[in-house]
Amino acid sequence: MVKVNELPAKAARETYVSFRNLKGSFGSEEFNFVLFYGNPTGNAISWCPDCETAHTDFMKFANHYEGPARFHTVPVGSREEFDTRNPFLGSDPHIEGVPTLAVYKGNVTYLKLVDPTFEDIAYFAKRHNF
Repeated sequence: MVKVNELPAKAARETYVSFRNLKGSFGSEEFNFVLFYGNPTGNAISWCPDCETAHTDFMKFANHYEGPARFHTVPVGSREEFDTRNPFLGSDPHIEGVPTLAVYKGNVTYLKLVDPTFEDIAYFAKRHNF
């Protein structure tokens, strides 16, 4: 079973610093799958309904993936923080919405998918030899 590194939900700016540190550890020898999603709220995975589905599909994909890779989930802030002041929007990774899946190898971004499904992730992984 694959271990998924789940960054803790904090304020967007704090989590952004954690993401930048995490990204600095990405090596060029393996792919890093990163799911960006809205922070958890109450008992829900996220304030964003599509993020809940994407998170479940991402975990399913991680558990079925057989290649050399690392998997990470990154909460990008509360609904109130998800606006133009959110550092995830204006700076790398420049996400346009949540959920977004990004695939990195070292500092290179190979793929970005908005609102990914399990089938989308599996298709692109196979097509791009991830």
